[in-house]
Amino acid sequence: MREMIVSELSQAMHEMARGFAHYVPRLIVMLILAFAGWLIAYVVKVILRSILQFIKFDKLSENAGASQLLNKAALPTATEMVSRFVFWVTWLGFILLGVSVLGILGLHKFLRYRSWFRKELADYVWDACSNLHGRLNDFWNMDFVNRMADEHIAGRKNYSLEINAVLTLDAVERLLLRAPAQN
Repeated sequence: MREMIVSELSQAMHEMARGFAHYVPRLIVMLILAFAGWLIAYVVKVILRSILQFIKFDKLSENAGASQLLNKAALPTATEMVSRFVFWVTWLGFILLGVSVLGILGLHKFLRYRSWFRKELADYVWDACSNLHGRLNDFWNMDFVNRMADEHIAGRKNYSLEINAVLTLDAVERLLLRAPAQN
């Protein structure tokens, strides 16, 4: 029992170290994207502010009555508000791009599904994958789904993500799309 616990902890530590080594370059790319995004957003803000000043956007806002409202609220001019808004939207876009490069979406699934799908949940995976015949027949390629379950359970290939997707889509279809209407 002790050896099994030590082995599992050791394997988890190795996987964590490997994941961290895989994560560092992505973190650097994300930081570069965030910095480049800030520079681009700043340049866009300055250019937009110049264009808005050239077309006398503050005068238009004064004629519309927005300047008085901004002054009462102790806010900057309409030109400054628009240019700041564009800055933040542009920079946020680059930050979101950087976050997507990190590949952290789905990291909450760090649990050992690969092993569970092969061992403890193998019967469930096989049953769930083989019982898709009655639902959404046009959607599933049953030959591939069955082959995927077979190969994963046998340990020939890792289909954890695909099996997770099949199980999730099946649950959504079964629980949300085909669920009886409740009063």
